[in-house]
Amino acid sequence: MPPNAVFAARPQMRLNGQHAPALDQRLVELAIAHALNQPAQCRAVFSAGTVLAGGDLGAFGDVLQVDVGDLSVRLFTGAVDALGADFSDDGPPTSVVVAHDRLRSLDMSQRTRVFSEATDPDAISAVAGEAGLTAQFEIEGIEITHDAIVQANQTDLEFIRERARRLGADVWCEDGGLIVRSRGAWDASDALELNYGASLTRFSVLADLTTQASALELTGWNVAHKHTIDQQAEPNAALALNGGEIGADLLAETLGEQTRRIVHTAPASDEAALADARARVEAVAWRFIRGTGVALETPELAVGRVVDLDGLGERFDGLYYCVGVRHRFDTMAGYRVEFEVERADFVSGERRRPPSAHPGTRLPPKVKPTRGK
Repeated sequence: MPPNAVFAARPQMRLNGQHAPALDQRLVELAIAHALNQPAQCRAVFSAGTVLAGGDLGAFGDVLQVDVGDLSVRLFTGAVDALGADFSDDGPPTSVVVAHDRLRSLDMSQRTRVFSEATDPDAISAVAGEAGLTAQFEIEGIEITHDAIVQANQTDLEFIRERARRLGADVWCEDGGLIVRSRGAWDASDALELNYGASLTRFSVLADLTTQASALELTGWNVAHKHTIDQQAEPNAALALNGGEIGADLLAETLGEQTRRIVHTAPASDEAALADARARVEAVAWRFIRGTGVALETPELAVGRVVDLDGLGERFDGLYYCVGVRHRFDTMAGYRVEFEVERADFVSGERRRPPSAHPGTRLPPKVKPTRGK
């Protein structure tokens, strides 16, 4: 397929489970945005006919669903929470419908409460269950039972995000459930292949060492036992999906080891502090290489999906985590998907220049001791 090909399928709209042909015919622009740890949003613009007969647009609280493609891939399910119109001076008036998925309802009011003798999954499940969501966990590492987990003047979504972060996990809605998944549990065996010059029409990528850290030190005070807490964690080399070097190792080799320190938290125990430090430093490691692109004919591209990019050269070919998507449609360009990806490791086809000993440039290489037999 030539690079300028477009996916011509028009999205199909449903209101409260029923197909709405009038919306299909009058749809002139659609944007469905979804990022990890955030509610998904659908913004649809319709031609003038629906301005005077607004009833066929639905009403506040109606369930809006959007499908696309020959196989009717479901792009969005959410409730209508905003209705509007645009009366332009250079074109006909249009109507606007905005909807969000169920995470939005978790982010509208603050609460203060305590979960006693609970793990983070216990607290997340309880909060999600109150909103009618079943939490599905795919996490790594140990689950720590806390004497108390406090939701202090936070929205339910802020609280869920914080507890998931401590587990090294991301959250999103999928098929009516709340997904809580750590990166190590993402399925790389089912990676979606995108080839530059075919389904992948555009891609911009940057590997940035200044975003990285060799280690993260987390300190605090144990109130119950009256002693200081000081835990340090380093990124795990297992984060290298593509067999390359993670940012922390490249940072040490080129700019020297750099440790980040966090002193304003109040961990309840050494165990909790170490788990938090590991989750934080791995979140930093995942953001070493970040890219944005545009793909065609890929409605299945979604957050939580591993993608396999090809045709970008040895350095940037390979597996990435999809952390954000924007499905777009308009009557001029048709359907396409804008996406954001990230990964932790860099693959170089060239031998790196060894560090020099000149001040102000690179640090001299470390000499590893010779082990005796």
